[in-house]
Amino acid sequence: MLGKIIILPIGKENRDISSFMRLHKVGSILTYIRIPLGLLTVISVIIGSWSIAASLVVLFVVLDVVDGRFARLGGIQDTAKRRAVDATADKLSVHACAASVCFSMPEVLYLWVPLVIRDLAQGVIAGRALINYRVVIAGAPWHRLFSLSMAVWGVYMLVTRNPGAALAAIAFAIGVFSLIDYGNQTMLFTKREREVHTELMG
Repeated sequence: MLGKIIILPIGKENRDISSFMRLHKVGSILTYIRIPLGLLTVISVIIGSWSIAASLVVLFVVLDVVDGRFARLGGIQDTAKRRAVDATADKLSVHACAASVCFSMPEVLYLWVPLVIRDLAQGVIAGRALINYRVVIAGAPWHRLFSLSMAVWGVYMLVTRNPGAALAAIAFAIGVFSLIDYGNQTMLFTKREREVHTELMG
């Protein structure tokens, strides 16, 4: 595959304090800021300020890119908590915005539903890993192309008021490939964990 997933054990985050700790905190703050930013985007769509909503989506994407970079520049291992919040902020904000757009443009509903199903499927896979192995499994870096493609589709709809079926299809294709990769890598991880458990019990 194109990249490996990142395994982040719950409760085993690196607590080392370095001179770059503030950069790590900035990354975490930027992650949390995206949550109300997503809400403001939804409100902007509902009240008809579509250009403002498009600008907020662009800002959301920029913050999504830089927050992880700040965290890594801090010289501290990325934490399961920040990754979980990051992924949750991405999914909830993107789909909440898409839902509000569908409310104003019902003709795009059929384009959005497959994307929701795709994310629900990944949520089930990630949830099982969290419950059974106490780990947060973050996708390979290229998996972010799915969220980015959805954001591009969203901005296009907000600016042009057109469904953008081609962009939705591209987003869905990227989503399917990233889901297959995520599921495959997660399956390999769980297989290794079961083999280790079997050896210890044997």
